[in-house]
Amino acid sequence: STAAGLLLLWLGGYVFFREAWWIPVVPPGLAWIASAGVVTAYMSSQEKAQRAMLMHLFARHVSKDVADEVWRKRRQFLEGGRPRSERLKATILFLDMKGYTSRAEKMDPQELMDWVNEFFGAMAKKVIDHGGVVDDYFGDGMMASFGVPFPRTSEEEVRQDAQRAVACALGLEQTLHELNTRWGARSLPTVATRVGVASGPVVAGSQGPDDRLKYTVVGDIVVTAQRLESLDDSEHDFEKMPCRILITERTSEYLDDRFSRHKIGEFHVKGKDEPVTVYQVTGGEQEASRPVTEVD
Repeated sequence: STAAGLLLLWLGGYVFFREAWWIPVVPPGLAWIASAGVVTAYMSSQEKAQRAMLMHLFARHVSKDVADEVWRKRRQFLEGGRPRSERLKATILFLDMKGYTSRAEKMDPQELMDWVNEFFGAMAKKVIDHGGVVDDYFGDGMMASFGVPFPRTSEEEVRQDAQRAVACALGLEQTLHELNTRWGARSLPTVATRVGVASGPVVAGSQGPDDRLKYTVVGDIVVTAQRLESLDDSEHDFEKMPCRILITERTSEYLDDRFSRHKIGEFHVKGKDEPVTVYQVTGGEQEASRPVTEVD
């Protein structure tokens, strides 16, 4: 634009000069360059601020590919300098350390912090590896979302998000086994985990003031996933299976025969009037010919 403006200015001066009109072109040319510099600097500073804000929200909680996509699509993603709120379909995963409080009381503060950070570092990496977004940490738990920040355009994409979330949960189970093995060798406490997964509509957007902005999702399935994670009505042997994975019926419908799960019943969970049909995932990536086990 700067070059085109200068070219038009000089061409205009030349045409007028041939018609015996002398129009100065150097002063307006310098003014044009100066104004272009000011505009460019302003746009650059705005772009830098937007990138810093988006990277603050996403770069530490998603894969590099997702972060790059957020930046490429920033014009459709931002509104008024912050992420716009959108309704979309997603799958939400909650993870909790079972028995954290009793173990934390017996550990040195620095040792406890290192222990917790090692746990969440490994779990967050597994979420990112499966294409999820680490939404939040809360004490001894973690929330992750699959299907954000961009709305899915087909039901098949929603199905794939649910499958990635459950595959991630199974990956968390394997990661927990590896952590417990390492901790046992170092005489550190071992833990069990509870995972809740739910699929459905949510609202995704930013919360908080500009200097403490946070991207998150809200909705009924967020509450449902959290309630499944903390469900106490389900009998489970955590000594035998340290990781319990519970999912909703809708999430189960999105899975195929590679995932082994069974129905454990209907439960009334806090905050919901209607009972929730709950399935437990016991394995994944099974042979396609193996039937899904469903037990009432």
